[in-house]
Parts: sequence; C-alpha cells; structure tokens
Amino acid sequence: MKRIIKFRGKFVGNGKWTYGDLISFGYKMLSIFDDDTVSTLPLEKLLYDNDVLPETVGQFTGLLDETGKEIYEGDILEGKFLSIGERRALVVFVGKAAAFMVKYEGRDTATAIFNCGWFDEGVRCKVIGNIYDNPKLFKMK
Repeated sequence: MKRIIKFRGKFVGNGKWTYGDLISFGYKMLSIFDDDTVSTLPLEKLLYDNDVLPETVGQFTGLLDETGKEIYEGDILEGKFLSIGERRALVVFVGKAAAFMVKYEGRDTATAIFNCGWFDEGVRCKVIGNIYDNPKLFKMK
C-alpha cells in the first residue's frame, strides 16, 4: 500500500502556502520543499529561504473532500457527519490514537475522521477553509 506523505505550511517571509516535504533543522526551524524547489535552487537558498511558521504546519491526511480537494491537518470541514448530522469540524492529529480525527464545532472531544462518510455512502464533506487563514469559520469550545 502506497500513501502520500506531505505537508503544508506558510512561509515566514510572505505568508504564502507551500506544499511538499517537511525538513526540521533543530527545534525551531522548519522548511517545506516541493520537488521543483529542490531541483532548481542552490543549497544555501534552500536552507535559508524556505522557513515556514511552525504553527501552520499540517500533514496531508490522505483523504480528499467531495470536490477532490486534499484534506490537511488544520482544515475546517463542513458537511454531514454520520454520528451528528450537518456540522463543521476541524481536522486534528491525535497523538494518543496515532490518527487524524475531527473535532466538531463547540465540542471538546475528537472522533474518527471516517465519520464524514468515506467508507459508506461516499464523501459528504468539503474543505471550507483552515484554522490559520479563517479562524472565524470554526468556534472552539
């Protein structure tokens, strides 16, 4: 089984999103490189011009929403969830479960991300934004 492991994060300098491989240089310096960046930039530019804001780094879940858009940690989903009906949810990674999960708006606990319908009647959720660019779209409890 092959799965895609990639990340996204916002560049420190201009705040634009970048997608690709995550590289950590110590505890405070994170960079994300895509294949084009790695093959075209000199090493010193790679090391100093690709820093991302650590709080914006999120991993690709391996899932797509109903429109075919990739779903990342930190995304806000809207749709019909199996256990709760129409809601908004935040995609999170729960270390104790070693799994991507969703937190429903106004609730403290997280639940399995497949409650969005990937395994029964097809995907019924879509990405409407992310917690970094659109914090007002999701109300934390």
